Amino acid sequence: MKMSDFFGIVRELSFSEIRHEAMIPPRFLVVARDPADGNEWLRAIFGDDAHPFVELMDNSDTTVDPLAYDAIISIGELEPALTRDWVNRFRRADEEMRLIEVDVSAESETPDASRIQRVICDVCRDRSVAFGRYIEPMRSAATTEIVADTSRVNAQFAALSNIPAMVPLVGTLFAAGADLVVLTKNQLMMMYRLAAIYDRDLDDRWRIYSELLPVVGAGFLWRTTARQAAAVLPVALGAVPKVAIAYAGTYAIGQAARAYYECGYEIGAEDMQRLYERGVSVLTRAEREGVPPEEASLSGGRPATGVSVSK
Repeated sequence: MKMSDFFGIVRELSFSEIRHEAMIPPRFLVVARDPADGNEWLRAIFGDDAHPFVELMDNSDTTVDPLAYDAIISIGELEPALTRDWVNRFRRADEEMRLIEVDVSAESETPDASRIQRVICDVCRDRSVAFGRYIEPMRSAATTEIVADTSRVNAQFAALSNIPAMVPLVGTLFAAGADLVVLTKNQLMMMYRLAAIYDRDLDDRWRIYSELLPVVGAGFLWRTTARQAAAVLPVALGAVPKVAIAYAGTYAIGQAARAYYECGYEIGAEDMQRLYERGVSVLTRAEREGVPPEEASLSGGRPATGVSVSK
C-alpha cells in the first residue's frame, strides 16, 4: 500500500459519528437493596470520581425513569414488580433494556469489578468509547472490547473474502486489493476509537492521522504474509491462514495503539511480532476452549460468571 492509498482511505472515512458518540457523557444506574452495598459496588466498578455519570437507587424506588440510562446494573435481582414495570416501559418506547444483574451470592467478599466492566462494554458496544473516555476505570474494558470486536470483524471478513476466489472472473476482481482496503479501514476506525477513549483532541485530525500512519506498514506486512501463507494451500483452505492473520494483525495493531496511548510507548518491529504471535495464540485458545477471544486473552480464558444480561 502506497502513502497516497493511505490518505485516500482516510479521506473516505467519516469520523463524525464516532466523535459525536464519544462526546456524549455516559449515564449508568446502579440498583441495590442495601445502599451501602450498592455504593461499594458502584465505587468498585466505576471508581470514586464517577458520580456525575452514575446514580444509585433503592431496589424498591419506582420514581426513576430507566430509559434515561445507557445501562442498568442491578446488585442482586430486581424486584419482580419493578422488572415488569421497566420491561413494559422499554417495550412501549421500542427501546432495548440493557440490564446487567450481578449474582452477589456467587461473588467473593471483594467484588471482581473487571468482569462486570467487560460485560457492560460488551452489552453496550455502541457506547463503550464514551464509557472509557469519561470513566477512567472503564478504559481497560472499553479498549479490550473495541480491539476484540474489530479483530473479530476483520477475521470474519477475511473468511468471506476468500469465497469469491472460488468463482471464476468475479474472484479475480475481488482479490485485487479490495479486502485489504476494508480491513485497513476497520483498523483505522479502531485506532480513532482508541484515541477517543484516551481523551485525545478529536478535532486535531492531523495529529490523529499521524498516529495512524503505522497502520500502513503493518497492513502491508500483513498482506504479504497472508499471500505467502495462503499460496501453499488449496483455495478452499486458503481462508484459514487469512482468518488467523486478519485477527492477529488487527489485534497486534490495537495493542500497539493501546501501549502508545497509555504510556507513550512506540512499538518496534520485534514487539509487533510478539503481539502478532500473541494474537494467534489468543485465537487458538478461544477456538479450543469455546470462549470469545476477549475472554481467551485473559488469564485462564474463563468467561465471566455470576453475571446475567437482560435485553
